[in-house]
Order: sequence, then C-alpha cells, then structure tokens
Amino acid sequence: MLMRHTLLSTLLVACVACVAATAHAQTDSTGADQAMRTRLKSDLRNLVVAQEAYYADHSSYADEIAQLHFRASAGSNVQLVVTQNNAWGAVATDAATPGKSCVIWINLAEKYRPATVRDKYTGTEGQPMCDGDPAPVPKG
Repeated sequence: MLMRHTLLSTLLVACVACVAATAHAQTDSTGADQAMRTRLKSDLRNLVVAQEAYYADHSSYADEIAQLHFRASAGSNVQLVVTQNNAWGAVATDAATPGKSCVIWINLAEKYRPATVRDKYTGTEGQPMCDGDPAPVPKG
C-alpha cells in the first residue's frame, strides 16, 4: 500500500511539474515575442524621425535607408519598401522570428501600404503595426 501511495505521489508531482514547465515556456515565448515587437516598433518610430529630418532638408523623403541618419537595433532588419517624393512605407523584421513583421507608412494610398507578413495588417498612418498586435478597429 505504501509503495502504491509513493508511486502515485511521484506521478502527481511529475504531472504538476510538466504543467508548470509548459506554462512557463508559453509565458517566456509570449514575453520574447512582445519584446521583439517593442524593439521593431521603436526602430520604425526612429525611422519616422529620420525620414522627417531628411524631408526638412530635401523637401522629399529618402528612398534608401543609407541616406538617413538611422541605424536599426541589433537583430532588426528595417527596409524601405515603398518610396515616393511625399510618401513612404517600411517593413521591420527579426531573423529570430520568421513569418512575422512590423510595418509603418506615411502618406501612402491604400493600395501601396505595406502589410504585415502573417496577419496582413497595414495599421494607421505613422503608427507601427505588427503581427501579433490586436486587430485594428475600423474607423466609422
């Protein structure tokens, strides 16, 4: 009887430990994902500042990142994907999280706005939007 009780107790403890480990892993994954989205959004906001500074000096937006006083964070890849004299759009990605991205755009017609990879969000003008963010609320 004592042997069965000990075995049952051991199995119960093992099950609880597995559930706790799974919950912790999911929390870490969500935390890492949130940190990545925060970093990419910060990079995109900094890109807006760099583009506006360029616009103030040249009366048009830059069509290449190299023309700007801008440097993405370590691990981030930021690209201008649509450029026009008075409009632009960019996508930010992280190699550690393939299939997810963040986007931002300024003064672009709807058909030219970049969309996130997974959720196909375009967001609103001047506001970074990422895969994994809550769905945008339609205005109306």
